[in-house]
Amino acid sequence: MNNKLYNIVFPAWAVWMFFVYPPLIFIVLAANLVIDGLVVLLTLKLNKVKLIKEDLIKLILKAWGFGFVADLFGSILMTIFIEVFDFNGYHAPESLIEVFPFAISIFAAAFLIVFFNYNLAKKLMEKCTAKRFGFIMGIITAPWFFLFPEMFY
Repeated sequence: MNNKLYNIVFPAWAVWMFFVYPPLIFIVLAANLVIDGLVVLLTLKLNKVKLIKEDLIKLILKAWGFGFVADLFGSILMTIFIEVFDFNGYHAPESLIEVFPFAISIFAAAFLIVFFNYNLAKKLMEKCTAKRFGFIMGIITAPWFFLFPEMFY
């Protein structure tokens, strides 16, 4: 069995893996928690924001959870594009027109990540810093691997 495992991933085409290899969901969840935690820590450090341990843990866990909600939304959107517009969502875009459903799904998920993380952070830091935090989380943790689904075969 030769499986590749990547983080920041939750595309619709990968859902079948969770049914075929149920323990895989725990590996993906753990990998995403590590990535989200590192991005949160580095972003706070770069912005010189110090949080008490309890607030930091809550922020990481909520960012992680909302990240999955955003990725799931992007996956559902991708699935709708696959079904409605009948394009091949299981391989990298083969034409410029096919890039749009992938891009829209990624940017929709990224927008939700920005929105969720900004709203989480604005309770803990200045509004300007919270905006930066939200944008950094959205850019780095967006489901970029939607563009490379063939890596998982």
